[in-house]
Amino acid sequence: MGWLLAIVTIAALILAVYLLDKKPTLSLVIAILTPVVLWLVLGRFGGEIVFTLFAAIFIIVMNLLNRSKMEDD
Repeated sequence: MGWLLAIVTIAALILAVYLLDKKPTLSLVIAILTPVVLWLVLGRFGGEIVFTLFAAIFIIVMNLLNRSKMEDD
């Protein structure tokens, strides 16, 4: 169960990075929902979710920077 959850989480974060240029809104939704869903599945914040939380924050920051770059053009 743990390995399956880890694979799905990493796949969701990779998908969010891939969709960053094509569909930034969907990328942002995936980056926000991934840690929340993982937290609900695990039942509590623990050491297992720290990487996912920081990866999602990184994707959210990248998404916001990408949007500001698109507005400048």
